[in-house]
Amino acid sequence: MNNDLIKYLQWLKNDFIKFLNDAQTNNVILGISGGIDSTLTLAILNDLKKEYDLNIYAYFLDIHNSSLDYECINELKNIYPNIEVINLVDIYDSYCKMINKKTNDKYVLYNLKPKIRTNYLYAMANAYKGVVVSNLNYDEYILGFFTKYGDSAADYYMLIGLLKKHIYELGAYYHLPNKILNRAPTPANEDDEHKTDESFFGFTYNDLDQFLLYRKINPKIVSMIKKRYETNAHKHFVFDKKKLLDRKSTRLNSSH
Repeated sequence: MNNDLIKYLQWLKNDFIKFLNDAQTNNVILGISGGIDSTLTLAILNDLKKEYDLNIYAYFLDIHNSSLDYECINELKNIYPNIEVINLVDIYDSYCKMINKKTNDKYVLYNLKPKIRTNYLYAMANAYKGVVVSNLNYDEYILGFFTKYGDSAADYYMLIGLLKKHIYELGAYYHLPNKILNRAPTPANEDDEHKTDESFFGFTYNDLDQFLLYRKINPKIVSMIKKRYETNAHKHFVFDKKKLLDRKSTRLNSSH
């Protein structure tokens, strides 16, 4: 792993501890999906726990999740036994029954899952007087690949300054399970476990990373990236843009 990324990781850990001190809490609430982003966040938090008195409340919030999600979570529980599985299917199904009386548009239901999960995480944050930590990375932020007031809602954005390539580098650094390192990124609110993020985009995370690092890529892909950015730019108002710009991943050495 390159030195710039190691320095950024140390800066990130220090920044998070400062955030907790300012918030006057040591209780951290985290949603775990079985994907690399949330697993990396959990690994960083457990790394910090070696030095600081942290209470980590990690939840796998099941709403018709895939069998692959469960396989990954079961493997993670061998490493992090405190992960708690919570079934929120009844709540989601109740919403569906009410909403289906108004519309059968699947996209109306599509964003319900992350919003329900976020409500649960904040309920636990209130219960434990803690903070909710997000797993959103910079690639997802740029593309608007998140749900407003769903997975965009958090008190601290652990991975917002990292490109997807950096996520995988840090995943290897923390020796995350191969099942998770090798798993194709998949939307947590997608019932079809074979549907991947990149199949939605029409381009790869590597394409996007190269673009964000000012490398030359296929002009057609550039157009696709810009179109998705422009279409979803309205979502960015939910973030403190100035603070995010201070943390964005392009501060890392673009030669790596």
